[in-house]
Amino acid sequence: MRIKPWTRVAAGLFAVAWGGNEFTPLLVMYRHVEGFDQVAVDMLLAAYVLGIVPALLIGGPLSDRHGRRALMIPAPIIAMLGSGLLALGSGSLTILFIGRVLSGVALGLGMAVGTSWVKELSGARTNLTLKRCPARAVRLCH
Repeated sequence: MRIKPWTRVAAGLFAVAWGGNEFTPLLVMYRHVEGFDQVAVDMLLAAYVLGIVPALLIGGPLSDRHGRRALMIPAPIIAMLGSGLLALGSGSLTILFIGRVLSGVALGLGMAVGTSWVKELSGARTNLTLKRCPARAVRLCH
């Protein structure tokens, strides 16, 4: 049985998504066990957003210009770096912050680029009606 090309991308996408969300439940632990105050814990959540939002906004257009592979291949590597920092840096707010930013960047790239690449590799067609009027998906157009 031949492995379909989209499954490799989907596996990378799954790994990036897992890594991006694996440490979110630990935010409570950072407060109670590590003794970080609530503002510091909130900053760690903001660090994740600081990474994910630009990656989501910029990743798609960049992958249209430079190709899906060029932007998706680094995403799991960035996710591993972020996870490594989060695993090793539980006592350092700075290391946790950097790890959370990297996790956000990886997840943003994965979601913006990886999902499009999976769709392209799987041969899924775009519904032209939805392409012309995306609001139809929420029943705003006739």
